[in-house]
Amino acid sequence: MAFSVVIDPGHGGDDGGAVGNGIVEKDLTLAISKIMYDEFKRLGIPVYITRSNDETLVPSERVRRI
Repeated sequence: MAFSVVIDPGHGGDDGGAVGNGIVEKDLTLAISKIMYDEFKRLGIPVYITRSNDETLVPSERVRRI
């Protein structure tokens, strides 16, 4: 059975998500997503990520990238 993993970091760009204690959700979700992406790659698991930088993605663009 073939499969792939798609990582979709939430928020980004104009949508910062929650903010508190010096943490911005969009930054944290992207950082964690990049770590996950690198680990899946290292393990040889096919993986894709919808965004790798701080950009705004409308829902239709997120779906298109998946």
